Amino acid sequence: MSDEQEYIGNWWLPNDPETILPGTLIFEPEKGLTLILNGLFHKDQHQFDYYEIILGSSHEGKLLTLYRCYNIMAEDPKVGKDYTEGVITHPRSTYIIHVGFEGFHYHSKKDILFNNFIVNFYLLEYWLGYKIVLQEPSLRIIKLKVMK
Repeated sequence: MSDEQEYIGNWWLPNDPETILPGTLIFEPEKGLTLILNGLFHKDQHQFDYYEIILGSSHEGKLLTLYRCYNIMAEDPKVGKDYTEGVITHPRSTYIIHVGFEGFHYHSKKDILFNNFIVNFYLLEYWLGYKIVLQEPSLRIIKLKVMK
């Protein structure tokens, strides 16, 4: 993705599907993925909490899985001090997301591990002037073999 995107929807933890929080997932090319939630998953939640997986569903019906989620801000509820004095504001929490998956719900890290995958770069071989094939894929390194 190279354009900014925003997914407004509901978010929950795989082991606690009853606690659903409204929020927004924001993708910015320079910053990556940020999740802003209206609420906390747990009463005793603190900044710097880590969740391996957060599941979500956008208002458009897209399934979203967020992997390696780091809480960078957790606000406690506060009493308003303006014209709504006496009204309690909802706590908010903000997460930095390492990886996001659209279209699927993965409930554990084990579900995310792939046996294989296919990548197709449209007209790449035409642009390069020769054919390439994938060889020896690993978790972080992909070696390409030139086929003439």
